[in-house]
Amino acid sequence: MSDDQPWTIGRLLTWTTDFLQGKNSDSPRLDAEVLLAYARNCQRIDLYTVFEERPTSHFC
Repeated sequence: MSDDQPWTIGRLLTWTTDFLQGKNSDSPRLDAEVLLAYARNCQRIDLYTVFEERPTSHFC
């Protein structure tokens, strides 16, 4: 991913998944979803309804 792309929920999930995979996580995508859902105070499924949104201080 290039640095000029905006940070979206989807991009955060992809970046975090790649990072955790590099740290030998057994379930990097699941872990990324759980972490981001926790940070946004929402359910994991809710992340997919805001996949293209840029993260803000607002919650799901």
